Amino acid sequence: SNLQITTLSSTTSAIYAAVNSPSFSDGIVKLFTSQDGVSWSEINTGFGNYAIFYHLNAFDDGLLASLADDNVIPTLLKSVDGGKTWQPSQNGMVTNATILYIVSDNNGALYASTFNLVDNKYTPRLYKSNNQAESWVELTLTGIPDSDDALFFALSYTSSGFIMVYFNYENLSYDLLSSSDGLNWSKVANKPTGFLPQDVTIDKDGIWYLSGINRSTFLGELYASRNQGLSWKPIPTKGISEYNESFTAIESFNNELFLSGSLESQESKVFTSGVNKQNQVISFEPLPDVEYGNSDLLLNASSSSGLTVSYESSNPEVANISDNTLIVLQAGTSQIIARQEGNDQFFPAPSEVQQLNVTKAMLTAMVEDTE
Repeated sequence: SNLQITTLSSTTSAIYAAVNSPSFSDGIVKLFTSQDGVSWSEINTGFGNYAIFYHLNAFDDGLLASLADDNVIPTLLKSVDGGKTWQPSQNGMVTNATILYIVSDNNGALYASTFNLVDNKYTPRLYKSNNQAESWVELTLTGIPDSDDALFFALSYTSSGFIMVYFNYENLSYDLLSSSDGLNWSKVANKPTGFLPQDVTIDKDGIWYLSGINRSTFLGELYASRNQGLSWKPIPTKGISEYNESFTAIESFNNELFLSGSLESQESKVFTSGVNKQNQVISFEPLPDVEYGNSDLLLNASSSSGLTVSYESSNPEVANISDNTLIVLQAGTSQIIARQEGNDQFFPAPSEVQQLNVTKAMLTAMVEDTE
């Protein structure tokens, strides 16, 4: 079909896909759901008067849909019966605020990033609701970069906190921001370069994922970070490269990563990274104390999958790692991290960490008899 998937959102039991036509003048918006990510069914929503499906948030008590009509007048609707009936849910928000992203935290609070377009400039806001979207309160934020023309473009949450894509229209650049409470934000240490993010998600293991477009090739790219943005690695797109004109929505559901990709013809499909994959764990015994100057240490962590485990030292001035050998460089402490990245049959394993203590070498004094 000639439809685009704008959002993927999930609860513990189902995943949802928000869809609209590439041309807003067609006035086609649809909502689909699946319990396994493989078999999908359309929900009869009655969205006949709307042309744009900006975002969908599925939370345990209902659904929130951000839409606009063919005059681009935005609205936020709530459903508590699985998407069959909907009611307006923007009480407390600025008039004509367009909702870009909605997430929920572990306490059931909802957060909505919005914008208003005034004099051709975007004014972003972040709202919070503690009563299941019956009313909203605008939050006063700290740590947001200064700009008169910006968007809170994408937002995600897990128990470790929030991550936000902040897009600055003044210089056409983006920053990744993180927050533990939704109020106080700071820039993430690093971000993929030459890249325009479209969506962000965090899985149950705290891994951050970005989907988007390469600014040079205009093809879709995926990135992942296991250390809260300190470093990023590109994710191979084997099997979906023909759909990588644009990777728009990304979502973690049922231990799998779901991604929407589109062709030049505007056709859009959902892909999953983990059908039939198995979980795995790492066994990593505590490390003995090491005296500086003694022989290096052989690391022997193993994975339940039988796949090779890799290691990283948090303090390379104290110890480096070559293959499975820990090389001691000086006295001190370091966290030794064991990882297994997974493959086509296994998900990445949760990292295991052991502390290395390197003690100073014993000083031996020699007294020479001069008589």
